[in-house]
Amino acid sequence: MNGLQFHEEFEHDYDVEELIETSGCDPQRYFYPGASLAGGKDGVMLKVVSKVSPPWIGVFSFGHATWDLTGVYATPCPAHVCVVARGSGYWVSALDPTKWEAIRALPITDVKSFVNRSLLIFADHTTLTAYDQNGCKWKTKSISGASEIKITDIEKDALYGEFWMDWPARRETFYVELDTGRYEVL
Repeated sequence: MNGLQFHEEFEHDYDVEELIETSGCDPQRYFYPGASLAGGKDGVMLKVVSKVSPPWIGVFSFGHATWDLTGVYATPCPAHVCVVARGSGYWVSALDPTKWEAIRALPITDVKSFVNRSLLIFADHTTLTAYDQNGCKWKTKSISGASEIKITDIEKDALYGEFWMDWPARRETFYVELDTGRYEVL
């Protein structure tokens, strides 16, 4: 890939190539959100080549210009790819690009792969959302007063992180039970 990082921690049944431009004889092009064939907004453009289905091109709409996180992530499901484009996330079948969903975190500020638990976890400003091989597994309740959530560590059954508490202004730590998404501020 040119400048886009592909996080390949999970096994996957496809290859991904970042495209800067296309030619007239490219595979079918889908625009996200929506998997529209009629066109869409500017975004990250990728060619996805599955080992068992025809290649296709995806244009993944950018989130807000001030949201920074952009990347491509292998997922716990070997047939799905996750694309984050300036904070907006997309979970797409590499076999059938019409089967997709928006990641239930916005803007995505952090993504971590936990291979030993088969989880891909997304942080936004106030929540964490976990995806497994079947899609969304859980989403935490909003952490009241939190901003700038960062995932810092994982142990056998829990994820640890920190966030900035707006009032009174201070850093706080928390943990989340990986099976349920229940959290507690420490």
